[in-house]
Amino acid sequence: MEILKQIDDLKFISAIKPEEGKLVYDFVIEQKPRFIIETGMGKSTLYWLAGINQSRLACHLTSVDLCEEDGDHNYDNRMHSTGDAIKSIFDEDFIKNFLWQPIKMDSIKFIKKIPDHLHLDVFMHDSKHTIEHLRQELHAIEIFKPEWFLCHDCIHDFAKINFSQEWFKKRWKHYKQARHLAIFKRK
Repeated sequence: MEILKQIDDLKFISAIKPEEGKLVYDFVIEQKPRFIIETGMGKSTLYWLAGINQSRLACHLTSVDLCEEDGDHNYDNRMHSTGDAIKSIFDEDFIKNFLWQPIKMDSIKFIKKIPDHLHLDVFMHDSKHTIEHLRQELHAIEIFKPEWFLCHDCIHDFAKINFSQEWFKKRWKHYKQARHLAIFKRK
């Protein structure tokens, strides 16, 4: 668990909290996903990689981030911070062999470019936190029918987005939650 402590102690702007990160880490170890897409990049990326490292999975993680904001939130700063953290936390063998692909692109445009025959196990929304963007991401990933959906920092928007709508209720069941991170399982 030393690796989790190292990640917990890192200073990232707008990062997931340790208990949320532990949920991501445990999720990877329990569910053993093979292909994950997360929108956004940073501390959550490190928790995904920690779980992949611990369970020695052959797992592909793609982090899609646009980060149009100025200052510390821009893509290059976030990519540099995440890359430096990876080098300081994980051993060389893991770094040489893990499959992490950072992508600088709008998440919805990226999702629409993925070949529809691809099997996506997990989709995590942690990017542009608007109701409309989340709604568009959810509809865009439907072609892949991921087994799991994680949502960070949009728990308070559930009432606004009306997650009780039929399209959501037919597809997803609440599985676990820690603070502002919720995990849903496909029905």
